[in-house]
Amino acid sequence: MRLEPTLARLADDLAALVALPGASLAEPGGGVAWARWLELVHEHDLAPFAGARLAALARRGAVPEEVAGELRAAQARWAHETVFRATELRAVLDLLAPVGGAIVLKGPAVAATSYDELAERRSNDLDLLVRDRAARDRGVTLLAARGYAPRHARAAETDDAHDLGLVSEVADLEIDLHVDLMRSSLPRAALDDLWATRRELPALGGAAVLDPAWQALHAAVHALADPIGSPLLRNLLETGMLVDRLDAAARASFVERARRFGLDDRVARALGLARRLFGSPALLPVPRPGARERWAWQRLGWRYEDERTVGRALAHVAEYHLRRLDAAGAAGLGLGALARTLVDTASRQVAHRAASVRRPRLAAVRATERAIGDALLVHVHATGDVHVLRGDAVAAWRCVAAQAAPSPPASLQARLVAAGLAPDRAEQSLAALVDAGLLG
Repeated sequence: MRLEPTLARLADDLAALVALPGASLAEPGGGVAWARWLELVHEHDLAPFAGARLAALARRGAVPEEVAGELRAAQARWAHETVFRATELRAVLDLLAPVGGAIVLKGPAVAATSYDELAERRSNDLDLLVRDRAARDRGVTLLAARGYAPRHARAAETDDAHDLGLVSEVADLEIDLHVDLMRSSLPRAALDDLWATRRELPALGGAAVLDPAWQALHAAVHALADPIGSPLLRNLLETGMLVDRLDAAARASFVERARRFGLDDRVARALGLARRLFGSPALLPVPRPGARERWAWQRLGWRYEDERTVGRALAHVAEYHLRRLDAAGAAGLGLGALARTLVDTASRQVAHRAASVRRPRLAAVRATERAIGDALLVHVHATGDVHVLRGDAVAAWRCVAAQAAPSPPASLQARLVAAGLAPDRAEQSLAALVDAGLLG
């Protein structure tokens, strides 16, 4: 399994930026397809990180100014959001003190322990671990006083999952209350161990985080838990960073816990991929790659958003993945005949849907606007992304946002032309909003 040249270059860049040995995946002396490089950076939620380390990145080769400018803008937008989230996190943790407190997981914890500053690491929500379901139930009541309500109407009464999503319309933020680190529950002894070894982190105002070995274990388990929908390259990079920075005692604890709690196979597979990409230590014997690693390796180079933007008629997730599996060489998994049958069936279903698909109708996504000078910041609720719009893009956004119902692109373009935009500028503005995910 090989990587396309631009993805290989990005993997080498990332390893160098975090002082990992690197895997020397890119061909020496090759040029950089910067548009593709930037697309991959955005897909894997790495833009604020790359923007913060532009000087180090430039030492590896000149970065075009348009790329550098976009990275700087991404860093500035996320820095703005980080200030708000850090304040909100402190308030939420104070509210949860009566239930025995909470351990901060994933984004804020990794940012505080493994990055130079909090604003380098983008995340869509806040993940907090509480002791058990009783503590979570009480936490739901306490957080309701700050405007947080279950994402789904009856989730608080019926949810049995390891996490429960709470959303605040005022804070424009989601908090996931976890009672476990993974969907297939950890043994009780493992949960007791991670609570007993938690530590306070001054960089998060004294908030509790997992100890270094547990944090690295959690990153490794989480990295391949959802290889399709997650920013996989970033998650594998963090896994490599966390493992590489463990001292000898923490590495021994990492291996012992992985084996004692039955995590060694899952963890070893993630560490194996991180080693192939960044040269980080594996610590455990790496099994022969299986289906999940093949999925992951394929996913590194494609956009998750493709499932929703490739012509609507082709946006069927199962069919999309089957085509990816077929391209990855299903015969190597012993699934060649089965994959061909499924792909053929899915292709006929897609052809049938394509015959009846209607022309797309566009509407603005749910978002919050903030005007700053001549720019308009549009904060997308579903993803947490903040887009900076100016000029024609502002006019196009206003036009679509004013609609009561979705409209065909042609009628939207006509309205923009009537408002004074040239036809080509109107078309380009709408296309840019679609590409940014502001129209759906």
